[in-house]
Amino acid sequence: MPPLDRYYPILFGLGLILSPLNLAALGTTAGLTGSYFPIVLISVLAVQLLTAHSYQALFHAGPGEEREPSQESSKTDPLLILLLGSRISLTLCAVPLILVSAGFIFNELFLYWFPNFGFAYGMLILLLLLNLLGEKAVPWTQIFLLGIALAGIWLISTIGLWSALFSPEAVKGPSPEAGPAFPGITSALLLFVGFDLAFLNRYWRAGVFSRTPFRMATVLALSGLSFLLWGIVSLLHVPASGLVETTVAHIVAARNILGEPGARIMGVAVLAGAGAAANALFFSIPRLLAGLPGSENKSDSATLIRNPKAIFLLLLGGGITLVLALGLAGEPKLEVALKAALLLWLTQNAFVHLLVLIRNRPDRTRTSFSRTAPLAGLILLTGGLVGIIMEENQPFLLISLFLAFLLISWFLGLILQKYNRR
Repeated sequence: MPPLDRYYPILFGLGLILSPLNLAALGTTAGLTGSYFPIVLISVLAVQLLTAHSYQALFHAGPGEEREPSQESSKTDPLLILLLGSRISLTLCAVPLILVSAGFIFNELFLYWFPNFGFAYGMLILLLLLNLLGEKAVPWTQIFLLGIALAGIWLISTIGLWSALFSPEAVKGPSPEAGPAFPGITSALLLFVGFDLAFLNRYWRAGVFSRTPFRMATVLALSGLSFLLWGIVSLLHVPASGLVETTVAHIVAARNILGEPGARIMGVAVLAGAGAAANALFFSIPRLLAGLPGSENKSDSATLIRNPKAIFLLLLGGGITLVLALGLAGEPKLEVALKAALLLWLTQNAFVHLLVLIRNRPDRTRTSFSRTAPLAGLILLTGGLVGIIMEENQPFLLISLFLAFLLISWFLGLILQKYNRR
């Protein structure tokens, strides 16, 4: 049986995309774009596929060759700062919101007397213990959670599509309404952030780049097809305005399709998606931090931390617990901070396009598409970043948090590199 690590880009990238936050954002996107939703989603997918292509161009030397990034260039590469900033800030901002969202769904659909934050703390503790004590079981747990989430989404989607198209007794919702496309495009651009989550965990390793972009494309294809189908079905059963006005459009649509059983099925899918998203971050981020340039060259006598992955995981867990304990998970400012973290991740992807453009590497196998794809990706992502800032109600706060995350990650990068050189 092939080792599971070759499927990490699929397991953990897909897990992050299927979070409850993205399911809620998908409903907003469908409602804002209305009948333009399929075009918007496919266009955003095309932009992300350009990013996957640029990852391939940056980290793969050519057909049949494997290239290890230079250690010296990695130490001074601004990509390192963007990597640290995007992943750590997203973990600290997104996981509390994901866990509280899951707690709300559990409370509303399954056990009304169970406190939301009690469920959030319980899931947090279980996932931290799993990653600390059962490392080998983490990928299998991820497969289980992803299977449940995808099965729930596809089951309700199939039933909803069938009832809308073929069941004469079905009560159909109004036809999809055409909405303001621009806000929907900026919202859609954030849906697939994280598809490259596990890829750059191996940024510092040799011999692993050749098929990873294909697996990133697989993540985009699976999530994109699932989101496309669910978005269309949601518009067939819920008015576009109704999708925008609620924060749980996926639950509303599922209830309209299959009643309370439909809402419960989608609720189970949401809980599984929450576990998969948090598990993906807990598994991937500590490994990225522990695998920074120079760490593999440290001698045992120079290693002060025997298990750096566990230390980094506990620090992340402590930060998330603090956010929950302070009650920030219900504050609008945390949502702005999450958007700043997502912007930082998109900036990292735009920077990958830029690096491909400015690298002066002769390659006779390059086609006109290979030369124009990074430029197109850079322009489109930059335009999307500007659009997201323009659509934000608190742009000053958003930009301030973005710069703060960038500055903190720069200091953290200096500290970690200094430690790794010891």
